[in-house]
Amino acid sequence: MDSEPGMSLASECPRPGLIVLRSLGKFFGLAGLRLGFVLAESPVLELLSERLGPWAVNGPAQYLGQRALADFDWHAEQRQRIASAMAEQMALLKTIAWGDKSSVLPGPLYCSIAMPLASVDRWYNQCGQQGILTRRFVRCECDGLLRFGLTKDAGQLQRLAAALRLQVAQGNSQP
Repeated sequence: MDSEPGMSLASECPRPGLIVLRSLGKFFGLAGLRLGFVLAESPVLELLSERLGPWAVNGPAQYLGQRALADFDWHAEQRQRIASAMAEQMALLKTIAWGDKSSVLPGPLYCSIAMPLASVDRWYNQCGQQGILTRRFVRCECDGLLRFGLTKDAGQLQRLAAALRLQVAQGNSQP
């Protein structure tokens, strides 16, 4: 259930000192599903259980989680969907607002744009005003990242493109 299975450490568990956290919602496109698990050595799992206590997981979440984890065709379809969405969104971000390809960075389930911190804040606010939710990160005192989640479909991609084009037309281009 990884977008890049070769990068996963899950198969290394249990290994001393290794703790792998998994969340199902984003990879499977199940927004709002609050379901995840921990892979670790037994002593670590026992300590977590002791400290955190029991966590209730509702029936629908359990059902969806079991189906998602067992359906390897779903895994393959999601990987293909993610790869396609990533390629389309990377191309959009490179052509509309940022001509320098080195500033657009892929992530497992999102695209980020590296830019001066003042630009990150400006784009973050402008996107938010248009209903485009992003996350901003500070890399150093003068540089940051603006992260866009992958769009679900062509309609969302077109909406993102229109919002970014509007910002560029209003002179809000990256310095």
